[in-house]
Amino acid sequence: MPVLNQAQIKAILQKYRIPLVKELQAKTKEEAVKAAEKVGYPVVLKVISKNVSHKTEVGGVEVNLKYKHEVESAFDKISKNMKHHKKTMQGVLVQQMGQGYEVIIGGSIDPQFGPTLMFGLGGVWVEALEDVSFRVCPLTEKDALEMVQQIKGYKVLKGFRGKPAGDLKALVEIILKCSKMMAENRIREFDINPLFVQLDGVLAVDFRMSK
Repeated sequence: MPVLNQAQIKAILQKYRIPLVKELQAKTKEEAVKAAEKVGYPVVLKVISKNVSHKTEVGGVEVNLKYKHEVESAFDKISKNMKHHKKTMQGVLVQQMGQGYEVIIGGSIDPQFGPTLMFGLGGVWVEALEDVSFRVCPLTEKDALEMVQQIKGYKVLKGFRGKPAGDLKALVEIILKCSKMMAENRIREFDINPLFVQLDGVLAVDFRMSK
């Protein structure tokens, strides 16, 4: 099962007009600051390493960096953490800071039903709560909406205790695009986590894919 690299995944996601977070790579602290200025504050720094699969577990992620000195400090902190865990570090990924509600969209090939999609709250919540829904591809708009409404976290997405609702229309559209992507590209497995559901639109931040 070949794992696609980030460039290959981005090309597929862009083909289906799935909005991607702005990001640049940086090998040094100075490059990280310049990248942050180009991407636009606030930003997130994520370690680039060939032997790190879960970046947060080894202190490889620093979020909500709003100023130059915060980016510099975050770079040093990540570098120190990598040395502590004896991991290699090729640099950092400087990403625009996602805003909104974190969700996950994943796909896989079920031995019995074929291509299927999974949806739920994203980030660490998908493992902690296991609050997810599943559907067999291809999906209709009704299927996609039901996937969103079926999870317990739906009450958060539609606005909870005075907080604004996320753009559920845009979310449903992305789920439909992912369904089409699964069917047309013979993808064995993928996930977009997190996908930020913003007040206006959605934004894909992290993704994995294999064929």
